[in-house]
Amino acid sequence: AGNVSIATPGYNEVEKWTLAFRSLSLLVSSGLSSPTGVAVDGAGNVYIADTGHNAIKEWTAANNVTPLVSFGLSSPEGVAVDGAGNVYIADTYDNAIKEWTVANSNVTTLVSSGLNLPFCLVVDGSGNVYIADTHDNALKEWTAASNNVTTLISSGLNRDSGVAVDGSGNVYIADAGN
Repeated sequence: AGNVSIATPGYNEVEKWTLAFRSLSLLVSSGLSSPTGVAVDGAGNVYIADTGHNAIKEWTAANNVTPLVSFGLSSPEGVAVDGAGNVYIADTYDNAIKEWTVANSNVTTLVSSGLNLPFCLVVDGSGNVYIADTHDNALKEWTAASNNVTTLISSGLNRDSGVAVDGSGNVYIADAGN
């Protein structure tokens, strides 16, 4: 608790900042190519958007890095994980949002149209996915209950590059161009 995982694409590493020691340590230092996104599940496993290898990789507490999804992706930039361990992927150059399901290790496409280079995403406690649709300068939401995509913000953003949601459902956006 209180730890932060950081993807450093220029160094092809993932680092971890530990609150208790107020220190930065190297988590993954090899086998990555331009990692751009990370997510951590409740067990402390770290999921990495290994953009340059068109893959999602998983780092476990046993210090192992294994490919979770290594096919069918095109420059995945963002990754998120829900409470059940399902992994959501912003498959940037495919203009799609995909889900790897822990129950059967299958990848399905949740959103395949209406996106323009989605960069990152986050999932809330109800399974809804918030998407920073970077080249549309929009924030979009895929609603799990209806399987529909809604545009929440369509103006005023400029290169939205990060998104987070808190326990109350408030959505936060990193807006790189403003």
